[in-house]
Amino acid sequence: GMGSFMEDLRPVRPEKQRLPALFQRASRRDEPASGRFWPVAATSVAIGSLCMIPYNKFLVLDPGGPLFFNFTVHLIVILMYLPKVRLFITNPQIPLRYHVAMVTLWCLFITLKCDAFARLSPAVVVLMSNMRMVLGMLVQFCFSGKWYSGSQILGVIIVTLGVALAGNSMQQAGVAQSRAESVGVANFIIGVAEVLMSSLSYALYTSVLKVAFSRFGECVDEQVFVTHVCAILFLFPSQWEKIGPRLCSYVSQPDPKLVFMLVAGVLLNVASRWVCTQLAGRAPNLLMTQLVHTVDGFLQLLVAALLRVPPWPPKGFWLGSVILMLGTMQYLRASGEPDENVEDEEDVLDDLLNSGTSGADWAVATAAAKQGCTDAARRENLAWRKAYITEQGTA
Repeated sequence: GMGSFMEDLRPVRPEKQRLPALFQRASRRDEPASGRFWPVAATSVAIGSLCMIPYNKFLVLDPGGPLFFNFTVHLIVILMYLPKVRLFITNPQIPLRYHVAMVTLWCLFITLKCDAFARLSPAVVVLMSNMRMVLGMLVQFCFSGKWYSGSQILGVIIVTLGVALAGNSMQQAGVAQSRAESVGVANFIIGVAEVLMSSLSYALYTSVLKVAFSRFGECVDEQVFVTHVCAILFLFPSQWEKIGPRLCSYVSQPDPKLVFMLVAGVLLNVASRWVCTQLAGRAPNLLMTQLVHTVDGFLQLLVAALLRVPPWPPKGFWLGSVILMLGTMQYLRASGEPDENVEDEEDVLDDLLNSGTSGADWAVATAAAKQGCTDAARRENLAWRKAYITEQGTA
C-alpha cells in the first residue's frame, strides 16, 4: 500500500537470500492482479529519469528556484483533488492531530530539501537522499522496536559507505555545488546536513502516515490533499520572498526557456507521482515495487550526474554509486514481505516436511483449525499437503 516502504521489509532465512529466491519472492502475487504491471513499471522508471532533465535545466537557469518549483507542483496537485474537497470536509477519516503531525514533517522535508537543491548539484542531492532508507530503519527501530537481520544491516552499511565515498569524491573534485559562487566546504556540509535532516523528516512523516493508515484505513486522497493545502497556506507564505518575485517575473517578463522547463518539470513530476501510485497498486508485492524504485533511483542518479558535464564526475562518484546499488540489492536480497505475524508459506511447509509424523500433525492442526484460528487453518492445509507428499513418496 501507500504506507509501505523499504524499511518495512522483514528479514528472511539465510537459505532464502540468494538472488533467484529474491526474484521468486518479488514475483509472488499477494492479491489479484489489477492490471498489467511491467508496462507501468517501465513507464515509472522512464518518467522518473526524464524528470531530472527539465528540473536540472531549470536549476541552471534559476539556481534559487526549487521552492518556487515545489509551490507550482503543490498547486497542480490541489487542483487535481478539487472535485473531492466536499467529501474530505464532510467526512474526514484521519483525526486532526495526525494531519498536524504529517503537515509539520512534510513542510520541514520540503523546506530543507529545496534549500539543499539550491546549495548542491542535483546529483549530490539524489545521492544523499539514498540515506532515507538508513534513517527510516533507525526510526522504525527507535519507535516501533523493529529488529533487522545481520544481512539487512550489512546492506545498510554498504549503502552508507557508497554514499559517503561518492559524496566525498564529488566534494573533493569541486563539482558538488549548484553554482560557482557557492563553492566551499562549509556550504557543502550545510547542504548535506539539510538533505539528511530532510530524509529524517520524511522517515518520521512516513512513520506517522503508516500509523494513521493502519488505524483509520488508507485514506490516500484525503491525506495528500490536506498536506498539500496546508503547505500552500502555511509553508510557502512564510518564505514568500523566494516565491513572490519569481511569480511576478514569470507574469510580467517571462523567459520562454525558463517557463518551458518549469512547465515540463512540473508536469513530469505530477505524472511520476501518479504512475508511482499505479505501480503500487499493480505490483505483485512490496518487494517488486522496491526493486523497481531501486532501478529508478539509480537511473535518476546517473542522469543527474551526466547532465552537468563538463566537468565529469570523478571515479570515486561512480565507484560509490555502484557500491550504493550493491548495498541496496544486498538489503532486498535479505528481505521479504513486511507481514511479520504470518510466516512465509514455503517456510511453514519446509518446517512441516522436516518435522515428525504427518498424520499427527494433520490431526493437531485440524483440531486447532476448528477453533477458528486463521493461521491454524493454513497449517491444517499445509499439513494435509505434507501428508499427501509423504503418501505419494511411499507409494
